Formats: sequence, C-alpha cells, structure tokens
Amino acid sequence: MMRGLIAAVVLTLLLGLGGGVLDGAAPSWRRPARFLRSPPRLCAAILSQRLPVRNADDEINTLVREINSMLDKIEQLTLGMRTVLDSAAHDLRTPLNRLQATAEGAINGLAPGSAERKVNRARLHGG
Repeated sequence: MMRGLIAAVVLTLLLGLGGGVLDGAAPSWRRPARFLRSPPRLCAAILSQRLPVRNADDEINTLVREINSMLDKIEQLTLGMRTVLDSAAHDLRTPLNRLQATAEGAINGLAPGSAERKVNRARLHGG
C-alpha cells in the first residue's frame, strides 16, 4: 500500500511538471529568480525601487503588481511617520531648551564649589 502511495505521488509530480513545461511555464520559472535578487535592494531603505512588470497577464505579474502596491503604501507610511517624528522633535526642542536653561540657572544660583552644585551639574549633564 505504501509503494502504491509513493508511486502515485511521484506520478502526480511528473505529470504536473511535464504539463507545466508543455504549457510554457518554464520561462516563468526563470523570472522569479530576477525578483529574488530584488528584495535586498528594497530592504536597504531604497523604497523608491519597484519590481519590473512585464506586458503579460499572468500570476507572476499579478503578484508583482501587488508587491509594488504594498511598497507604495510602505513608502507613504514611512514618509508620514518621518514627518510626524520631525514635527514632534521640533515641538519638543523649545520646551526642553527652556527647562535646561532653568535648571542651569538654578545650579548657578548655588554656592560655587558646593557639593550640591557639583551633584546637580553632574545630573544635568549626564555625568
């Protein structure tokens, strides 16, 4: 029974591969190899890169179009996130500078050379 099952699986695989070759699927096997070289470039923060699309209406091109669409969305979201972070950094810079100036003014009001002044200055400057 096990031999029959193995024979059926092998026969199914051979017929599937043979049908694929006869149907012209062999050229499409080489095409994904080009795409396998593309992801490292895409992951290297070059979000403007897109996978090439052929002039054919097959599963590979459908997949490529979907991937390119996802890359467009990722690029838009990354740009939006960068804009929000830049804006937040800018909005926080002024209050933080005021806070630091106030702290330094308070430290300067302490007696020169006092232990309290040394400790507070070290805390303020991360030492």
